[in-house]
Amino acid sequence: MRCGSAGIDITPEPGHVLQGHLNDNPSTEIIAPLEVRSAVFEQDGTRIALITADVIGVPLDVTHQIRARIDEQCDIPAEHIMIAASHTHCAPATLPSLGMTPDPAYMQRIVDACVNATVKAVEELHDVRFVVATGDVNFTINRRPIDEHGKVNGMAPYEAGLVDRRVRVLAAIREDDRPVATFFHFATHPTSLPGSLGRISPDYPGIARSQIEAKLGGHALFLPGCFGNQRVAVLSDTGSFRAATEEDLRGYGRTLGEEVCRIVRRGRAVEATSIGGKTLSVDMPYGAADSDEVMHGRLDNAEGLSRLVFENWTAGVRAMVKEGGIPASRATEMQAMRIGPIQLVSIPGEPALEIGFALEKQYRTAGDWEEIWAIGYTNDCIGYLNTPEMVQRGGYEPQAYPYYGDPAPYVDEVPTILNAAGQLISS
Repeated sequence: MRCGSAGIDITPEPGHVLQGHLNDNPSTEIIAPLEVRSAVFEQDGTRIALITADVIGVPLDVTHQIRARIDEQCDIPAEHIMIAASHTHCAPATLPSLGMTPDPAYMQRIVDACVNATVKAVEELHDVRFVVATGDVNFTINRRPIDEHGKVNGMAPYEAGLVDRRVRVLAAIREDDRPVATFFHFATHPTSLPGSLGRISPDYPGIARSQIEAKLGGHALFLPGCFGNQRVAVLSDTGSFRAATEEDLRGYGRTLGEEVCRIVRRGRAVEATSIGGKTLSVDMPYGAADSDEVMHGRLDNAEGLSRLVFENWTAGVRAMVKEGGIPASRATEMQAMRIGPIQLVSIPGEPALEIGFALEKQYRTAGDWEEIWAIGYTNDCIGYLNTPEMVQRGGYEPQAYPYYGDPAPYVDEVPTILNAAGQLISS
């Protein structure tokens, strides 16, 4: 087994509006660089590439562009290339959501960086062995508080809610005991800072990555878990969420980075088994479109940029209905990627933590892998993916589909994802 890794800076000059929160404020400063990382594995003539990028999401058509160029230049087939977004809310727009349109020049820069980093990684292949480790950190919190009526009203810290504090690590170690690539998987929304503050930042994953690379060497790659309903516990004196200070942000990143370094040094060596990947086209089904009454209610309760988003969305949905109805589903993709002892399964949106747990529980022992990791925000970003209980309880996530431009809420997310995962890992 051989592995190579590389990184490329994608930090823009201040001026871009940052995506993640409704705003039209140009960015004014850079706290820490935005970066792309690529790791390539090779075994018996087979190659796979895992790319991570400090962006809020990568649309599927951009994933296809990146894969086509890497296939041409590095002889890595499309189904062996996975692209995970960190989902930082402090980077320029890369999704046609929240009323924003990505800048074509910046999107081209991201495509070029993903390709060039992979080319560099192929040029730096080393013999490696694997280390697997698990630790934990304690700065994540559930953000869906349940009231006395069993409903969710607003977004606030919910200490009784489900969280996942595990930090899971796979390190590819060279013969000189230095990592070539360290993958760290964690399930907390990178929203320490809102994009509306105009401060360019990779949030806590990027700070952790720098810490890991400085202490261990090689390149560190953040793999986002299923954190659609999870958040960094940056709390005010009254217990509500607040924006992190720069000191807070660096503290969370250092905490995670130090834990990764600690557990890698004490990790368990495992056999360097197979590598491979497979993709599957998935249709995420839509439910019924909102009634005119519900649409009017959204508009009546919206102000400023939010009202503009809802006005455009309402006009689009009504045009669809007039022309024959909304589509039955949205086309997207899921992917399975095997990296030695770890089976990765990608989910193309913002999945709730419960979905990741369900996937892990159902397929943990379905193969000869040591662990199975559900990776959200990967290869595509189609909005929030909810459980039936979340839909029943209400709240932001089940109602956020207009911000992603979807004509209706998804339905049957959990069985759709679990069935696709089963098809991917059983073949």
